[in-house]
Amino acid sequence: MKLTCSQAALNSNLQFVGRAVAARPTHPVLANVLLTADVGTGKVSLTGFDLSLGIQSSFAATVEQSGAITLPARLFGDIVSRLSADSPLSLQSPGGESPKDEEEDSEDEEKDSPLSFQLTARTGTYTVMGLSAEDFPDLPMAKSPVGIPLSAQALRDGLGRTLFATSSDEAKQVLTGVHLTVSSHGLEFAATDGHRLAVLKQSQDNSAVGNDDQLTPHHSDTPSSDVVSIAPYVEAAVTPEPVTQNPSQEGSGCNDKNPDPVVEAQDGTPAPWADNNLEEGVDDEGFAVTVPARSLRELERLLVNHQSDEAVDLYYDQGQIVFLWADQVVTSLTLNGDYPKYHQLIPDTFSRWITVNRVLLITALERVAVLADKQNNVVKLSIAVASRQLRIAADVQDVGCGNESLPLLDAGGDDLDVAFNVQYLLDGLKVLPTAEVKFQINQSTNPVVLRPAEGDSDFTYLVMPVQIRS
Repeated sequence: MKLTCSQAALNSNLQFVGRAVAARPTHPVLANVLLTADVGTGKVSLTGFDLSLGIQSSFAATVEQSGAITLPARLFGDIVSRLSADSPLSLQSPGGESPKDEEEDSEDEEKDSPLSFQLTARTGTYTVMGLSAEDFPDLPMAKSPVGIPLSAQALRDGLGRTLFATSSDEAKQVLTGVHLTVSSHGLEFAATDGHRLAVLKQSQDNSAVGNDDQLTPHHSDTPSSDVVSIAPYVEAAVTPEPVTQNPSQEGSGCNDKNPDPVVEAQDGTPAPWADNNLEEGVDDEGFAVTVPARSLRELERLLVNHQSDEAVDLYYDQGQIVFLWADQVVTSLTLNGDYPKYHQLIPDTFSRWITVNRVLLITALERVAVLADKQNNVVKLSIAVASRQLRIAADVQDVGCGNESLPLLDAGGDDLDVAFNVQYLLDGLKVLPTAEVKFQINQSTNPVVLRPAEGDSDFTYLVMPVQIRS
């Protein structure tokens, strides 16, 4: 292998694919990135794969000799990142000829032996020992070149408004991903951690939905090899999860002296979406799949860093999903288990509602949160319909208290006191795209729905209040 490329291109692509390299590899080659050079296309391809998440990225280079090698991701990345950005880099592997040209008896020996790889910059030369590309597992790729084209902007919006609501609890594995529903009419993103739920519907013409594209191993331009088996995720059952908070104090101001209160949700009952009512499959014209949040964060990072209107091609097969965009590929295992029936959790009618300026509410919550963060993150919202005022208060025993008041732009129903985890409220408010937000409420122990006050009615954020008891 022999090629010349820019430091900027090599460094940015290494940083991207390096996020799919295993932190604790079960095999030495999984700590490496696969580097492939092809004279015919004039491109260099980099691949990282931890048997769950795979990322592949290609960029243009001057390739004099084709070849492939795997290199230690961290070491190689650290060297390249410290070189001058305007320096051209010369990369070559003295043993770059394809292993298929070797005899079988020497082939096994070469696969197990370190391979020398040389990097030459304007300021110096580095030699890194790598492993044979034959050892690197194949990325699952699409057999057919035709996938389901999705709007890049739709994916950016959908991931940006739902990823934050996924769970970090690996014991409930299916909740650690975003539930993506693809139909001929559009996309739907949903995420919940058992305390809040974010749902975004997006309309678009997915006429390609229904194609039975299958996934088969593909190894770019590297020599063929046996596919390394991918260990499947263990299916995780969704179990009830109570929405509880740490102890707090009841009351709306500094003069409340209730000692040692206990904060609970729904009198200790489980969050309604953590029950065994599971989401059913979609009809024949589409499909639903739950994709790990980690994989989608890398897809979101790619889409945000490379602004383009070019469509993202999606390929789906049982247990595997692939996103192909320009010269980048993100492939991931899907999560086993049935997703909760989240549509049943959103109330159809409400007895109370308020509309408030979103930015003013966020800044007020952030100020009060300075106190709330000291104990349990709970803030209390007091709604006064007649005076059109919203009072936000935090009262933390042995620390202090604080409150803010905001004008209500609109209100209906009776007065109400309701408490929330302030971080859950802020997370939802920050992804709403409008200047005004509408709270739809029934009782202080029922789920509260936040929606844009006007315009984008396809986004719903549902959050469970916390009940404060003395």
